[in-house]
Amino acid sequence: MEYATIFFKQMWDIVKNDMLDIINNMHMEGSVSDVQKHGHIICLPKTGDPASPENYRPLTILNTDYKLLTRIIVNRLRPWMKDILHHNQYCWRNGQTVFDAVATVRDIIAYAEGTNKPICLLSIDFKDAFDKMSYAFLFKILREYRISEKCSRLQKIYADATSTLTLNGHKSTPIKIRSGVRRGCPLSMLLFALCINPLLINLDKKRNGIYIRHNSTKTTAVAYADDITSIVTQPEEMDTIKETLQDYMHATGACISANNSRAIALGSWNKSTPVMDIKYHDDIKLLGFHVTTNVQESAKNSWAMLTAKIRAQVQNAYHRALNLEHRISYVLLARAWFTTQIFPPLQITSDR
Repeated sequence: MEYATIFFKQMWDIVKNDMLDIINNMHMEGSVSDVQKHGHIICLPKTGDPASPENYRPLTILNTDYKLLTRIIVNRLRPWMKDILHHNQYCWRNGQTVFDAVATVRDIIAYAEGTNKPICLLSIDFKDAFDKMSYAFLFKILREYRISEKCSRLQKIYADATSTLTLNGHKSTPIKIRSGVRRGCPLSMLLFALCINPLLINLDKKRNGIYIRHNSTKTTAVAYADDITSIVTQPEEMDTIKETLQDYMHATGACISANNSRAIALGSWNKSTPVMDIKYHDDIKLLGFHVTTNVQESAKNSWAMLTAKIRAQVQNAYHRALNLEHRISYVLLARAWFTTQIFPPLQITSDR
């Protein structure tokens, strides 16, 4: 998409009328050709055994016309997300970022430390979450949220879509996509946030949650797209969570990986309490950050990872043609950005 952006910027006076006709035809008439819907799947390695298929993340490279159209739809849906999505969802809600989600988890740990109340953080891992989403469920959700106009266009975009898998220099025959939202599509995160919304609403019902700050809303989960961390305050809530997850899996085709899910006991929570076959850990990773049973240790572990990345970047910058003033500014700006964005001041209360 980066090269396409450069091309369009430089050649816009020449191609703008043709591009306008193409996008209008796709958007207004719903005429999206099979070629425009076709994607090329590449597999990006994750950590772990490179010989295991589970340690690869599929990314779909899509047609530029397709991505421009879906970006237009995203921009038109974006203003409505703050009213549709649950307040525990930090993805696609205006003013909320992944750093706000991490800060909320950090505040929950501080709350448990200050009050010694029993709290269990339950990190739920959905296996191949984006790939298993049922189209029937997706389009029903869009209709329920009265996004019917966009729903009809999306159905045409997803109808008969195909992808080709590229692996070790070899390409497969076209594969028909029958479920899931494709990683690499500008719409994928927004659509998944909409599909996960009923789960967050149901997880919020019949559960106490916690009130971290004065006059704050109840927090029963912290979600960023498919990364969901449920806040459990009573052992009896485990049955409710299990039933809610089973209903969601039955409706959507989602599947929970107990091996990759994590639980961490905070405050006076008893570790002998069973958590749906999910194991307890003293250090878990949420949204790329280390989380332990106390704030200082969490910050220390997270900073160790971040400072290592900064150090690597600075070492790379050292070989560039920068004078001393530029090098000092580089370090100070990096330090200020990480300090203000990742660890904002604590705002907790133990009154409730």
